[in-house]
Amino acid sequence: MKIKTLLIVALSCFSIIPMIIISFFVVSNVIKDDKTNFENLVIDTTNNQVNNVGEYLSMIKNTSISLSGLDDIKAYDNNNQKAAEALASFADNNSFIDEIIIIDSSGKVIISSNQENNGINFTQYDKISDKAEGELVAMQIETSGAPKTAICVKQSLGSAELIVLANSDYFSRLYSGYSFANTGRIMIVDPYLAIIDNGVFSRTLSEESQDEYKNIYDAFVNKTDFSDVKTISYENSSVKRLAGIKSIPDTGWYILAVADLMDTTSAGKIRPAFISFNIWVGVLLFVGSIFVAIYITKPLEKIQDTLIRIRRGDHEARIDVMTNNEYGSIARSFNDLIDDIIVSEGRYRTIIEMSDSIIFEWNFKTNEVFFSNNFNKKFSYRPPSDHFGDSFLLKVKVHPEDDKRYREDLEGLSKGLEFKNNEYRFKNIYGDFIWVLIKTATLKDKNGEPIKVIGAITDIDREKKNEQLLTERASFDSLTQLYNRETVEHKIESEISLSTQRKSEIAILLIDIDDFKIYNDKYSHATGDAVLQFTAKTIQDAIKDFGFAGRFGGDEFVVCIRNAEINSPAKIAHTLLKNFEEGFVSDGETLKVKASIGIAVLRDANVSVEKIISLADDAMYKIKKSGKSNYGFI
Repeated sequence: MKIKTLLIVALSCFSIIPMIIISFFVVSNVIKDDKTNFENLVIDTTNNQVNNVGEYLSMIKNTSISLSGLDDIKAYDNNNQKAAEALASFADNNSFIDEIIIIDSSGKVIISSNQENNGINFTQYDKISDKAEGELVAMQIETSGAPKTAICVKQSLGSAELIVLANSDYFSRLYSGYSFANTGRIMIVDPYLAIIDNGVFSRTLSEESQDEYKNIYDAFVNKTDFSDVKTISYENSSVKRLAGIKSIPDTGWYILAVADLMDTTSAGKIRPAFISFNIWVGVLLFVGSIFVAIYITKPLEKIQDTLIRIRRGDHEARIDVMTNNEYGSIARSFNDLIDDIIVSEGRYRTIIEMSDSIIFEWNFKTNEVFFSNNFNKKFSYRPPSDHFGDSFLLKVKVHPEDDKRYREDLEGLSKGLEFKNNEYRFKNIYGDFIWVLIKTATLKDKNGEPIKVIGAITDIDREKKNEQLLTERASFDSLTQLYNRETVEHKIESEISLSTQRKSEIAILLIDIDDFKIYNDKYSHATGDAVLQFTAKTIQDAIKDFGFAGRFGGDEFVVCIRNAEINSPAKIAHTLLKNFEEGFVSDGETLKVKASIGIAVLRDANVSVEKIISLADDAMYKIKKSGKSNYGFI
């Protein structure tokens, strides 16, 4: 018989009878079962939240320990400025921190990551002054006149104390709108029974000991062991409630899962005759149901067992083809599908493992992001969850010059667009910025809406830096590291165009080393190279803030001075001649350098590069003819 026909007959025969049996069990057993299930739900909910909160509290505590061990922090009294910069930098780079302060024994703020608070009194000092070092405490603090929840921890710095004020935004995000069993909610209690309810400081439990939380407060006072979840019943405004309580290991904090108990008072209203009738009907239905269930579900059990084996890693498991009905068709189709999936998965894994690129997947439906295993070899970020808000794509440290462009491209990617400018600099596991190439492919549904993005992040740092090196080598003189002739002429041409917009003058200095041939002939060509390098460095040091220079050829150098009306070319030339005269030491001998300098000042933006350099050259040759080792204008 076809399964479809069998199901129709079975449902026709037993559609009314199961309703009667269900009504009996609902009345007689569901309340009792629901109580048990409800208590289990509270226990499971409490257990499930311990790790989330514990990890966040541990992160805050570990942060305070790390900060107190930094040299700049420990030496705050020697260099307040460095300590303040260290605190501000750490607070800026860790969003969970509201403020980090160093206070003296009276509670006065010595240094704060928020410089506006330096010198003020920390008003909550009395609430933490007697607390143990490294102990986390919840409190309500005033921020710009508005109360705000903070998690506070202190560490000793000798005569002072380091205090980290972490925010409760994590709890707000975690539990905002969170509920279970319709009325349930999560609360967090610190070692001193301060309650954080829905991420916000609510009250101190002892203040409520005679009101809603009396039974809970008594349990804490009696030092109940909360290493495992304990459930406590209590009543408030005639509403019965159940609370699950468990301690968060190594913190002294507690998780409370609280919800209203369900009303189960209707169980005794069912009449005895109705019960008797349902019992007899139930016996008959039970026998028939067993037969039908065994007949129908036996093939399903085989399919289920095969699925479980495959899920556990037995990729050779397949469903035995039992009949030619729908079960047989399902079994054959399923086996074929598993074969295709195993082959595709193996091919995919092989490609991923052989690739140097980091493969990622962004699922828009679940808003989750997954990365291939080789991600950890390149980047140090460890997301607290798979949610996009915690993912590397959003949290990555991008070079300031690339950050805006990357964020714009990421926003476009979320709308189904591909990355346009896909080369960026990311900070790697060693703290260095490296060039990466990102390629993406967007998968869309039948309506054209994006559902998933598959991407690859490739390290192209070596290629980019080789490219930059080749560019630099093409623009600079290899001996002096100054611009070569072609580059310096292009830059002077740009400065001429800009001088009109700036409404300023530029000056060109043409410098020629006097009697340069002597260095090569008397000493060596290596000494001659050293003279050129010394001359280039002397020029670069003198003009680095307001000009640039290049080697024009041989022993000639050209210098461009911006804002010549302020940066006197004559004074610069005089300084250069004086510094040349001081010389440098080569093979134990001090070699002095003399030079002739010609100066031309540009006051007409229509003059060409060749013309202004030619004028400086004429001025330089006049100096050569009049005795050398001097400077002059034309």
